[in-house]
This record gives sequence, structure tokens and C-alpha cells, in this order.
Amino acid sequence: MSRWKKNVLLGSICLAVLLLGLFIFGERLTAGEWQEKKEAVLTAYSQTMMVKADRVDTFIGTETWRIVFGEDKLQKKMIVWIGEESGIHTEYESNGISMANVSSKVTAADPAARILRVTPGKLEQELVWEVYYEREQENGRTEGFYGYYRFADGELLDTYRLGAKG
Repeated sequence: MSRWKKNVLLGSICLAVLLLGLFIFGERLTAGEWQEKKEAVLTAYSQTMMVKADRVDTFIGTETWRIVFGEDKLQKKMIVWIGEESGIHTEYESNGISMANVSSKVTAADPAARILRVTPGKLEQELVWEVYYEREQENGRTEGFYGYYRFADGELLDTYRLGAKG
């Protein structure tokens, strides 16, 4: 076998080992997150009327909450907040303002806002929608904002301004 073929073979083996290592490392990083989401869904199934879960989000405030979106047996949309310390709270989506409506409130108040994420959360004892959005400033820099809107009626409770970037 020529030297050139040996180098190509050795390089291919090294690349395969490196890719396998990166894959295993990535799996280990995400395994804990997937397990926590799976546990949140199982908790929602066992302790609420939810029978189908669509997705799980995480809200981090003074406490970390797993937010499970799903349906009951009558296909009525519901949201379950599962706190590390504070237990479980369940609401039907119809009991509050929708994610689409809270997004509309943000863009109506600030048409330049570019919404990046909307998730339910809990601040103190208040159920909220947390809206993370960015806005380009006149100087060309982009600033980030966290807006907190009451889940029940969409009232703006607070806004946190992050530092400019760019």
C-alpha cells in the first residue's frame, strides 16, 4: 500500500473516531435534559387530566419550572406548570390569554420587536407569559428584552432590558 493511501486511511479512521466521540459527548449532554422532560410529561399524566403531551418548555425564574403543553381526554388544550419546589399547577389554555395573543400585544406595542421566544412561567405566585424579543436601536445595535404578561388577562407586569449587542 502506498504512503498516500496509508495517510488517507489513517486520516479517515481518526475522523471517524473524532465524530463518534463528538456524537457520544453530545448525547451525554442532552440525555439529562431529555430525561427531565420525560419525567415532566409522566408527572403531568399521573397528576393531572392530561392524556397527550405536545411539548415541554423550561422556565427559569426564582424557581425552575417545566411547562408541559397538551390535551385532556376531551382534546381540550391545557398547560401544566411543574415546579422543582412548588409542585404542580394546571390551567386550560382557554382560562388565559393565548400565546398568539400575547405575541400580538408585544408587536402592537412595539412594531419593531422581533419575538424570539414565548413561554409560560411563574413569577412569585403569578402565572405569566415570558416574551423574549429583540429590537434594533437607531444606532444599529440590537437590544434584548424580557416582557412578562399576566397569563389570565395579558396585562404587562414588567419588562427587563438587556444590554445591547452588535
